[in-house]
Amino acid sequence: TPPRSLKEMFIFTAKFWNIMSKVVFGISIIPLIVAIGFGLHTSSFLKNAAATEAEIIELVPRESDGNTLFAPVYVFQDSEGNEVKKYSSTASYPPPGEVGDRIEILYSPDNPKKSRQNTFFDKWGVSAITGGLGLFYLLLSTVVIYITSRLLKKKESEPVDADNQITRP
Repeated sequence: TPPRSLKEMFIFTAKFWNIMSKVVFGISIIPLIVAIGFGLHTSSFLKNAAATEAEIIELVPRESDGNTLFAPVYVFQDSEGNEVKKYSSTASYPPPGEVGDRIEILYSPDNPKKSRQNTFFDKWGVSAITGGLGLFYLLLSTVVIYITSRLLKKKESEPVDADNQITRP
């Protein structure tokens, strides 16, 4: 049934936002778990990674929302002296350097094809973005749950007169 009074309408709206915030709270845990998973994967990679310099041999343009980003293709020598060529999975503007520039990379000695640039975003970008979004929505939903719960307790305990109107003491 539709709310008949201002108080009922307020309670209905507050309950709706309280329930929706609880749903958002639950869903926001998913990106936090994803961020932790990627963070643990990155930590595991960094624990065994070897650092070296690589030479950018090509910049591959990629279109993204009407903008051109550049992904470097680089070569480096692993610890056994083998030359390894890698197409970077990340693209940026401006590019990390020009063709012929040297960049610092990290690679797995067990599998040199598993390499990435030694930058914050290449190491922690996915964890930082997903974790940041998850944390933002977790905090926002917590605040809304807290506020609506307090308001509901307050409104539900206020006396109502015969005309279904809130009376103020």
